[in-house]
Amino acid sequence: MVVAPELFNPEHAWYALEIVEHNLLGKLGMATLDPQDWAYDGVYDNGQDSTNSKNARGFNYHQGPEWLWVTGYFLRAKLHFAKISNHGIHVDETVAMVKRVLSAHREAIRSSPYKGLVELTNAGGVECKDSCAVQAWSMACILDVLYDLAHIKEV
Repeated sequence: MVVAPELFNPEHAWYALEIVEHNLLGKLGMATLDPQDWAYDGVYDNGQDSTNSKNARGFNYHQGPEWLWVTGYFLRAKLHFAKISNHGIHVDETVAMVKRVLSAHREAIRSSPYKGLVELTNAGGVECKDSCAVQAWSMACILDVLYDLAHIKEV
């Protein structure tokens, strides 16, 4: 939505982003599948070697774990559409929400021995032992949000 916003009706986009925020936004990342979906499994364990076809050998990699890079695009879309939908009445509350979300990322960076952001977390932002400890695109997408946040008042 933030890459090609001209493809979206601003009010429809805002409504969709509200649904995504409510259903998919986690502590640090975005769930890759709605928790209400029958195939959802938010705990990624690549070493789990069972006959459970839902999650054996990491099958659920894209069916629930929370990916950090996606959060960047989501937050940027929220900022963009807050500016243009409903005559900008959502800007201040959206900026506050984005800062709240980013505060968790700041804490994650501070507490990381590598001073970076992970690839993904399990449901609820719980550490995932099979996640990459520092992922470049997780960091880059959050940096993009910070840039957009710094320029939000510019029209």
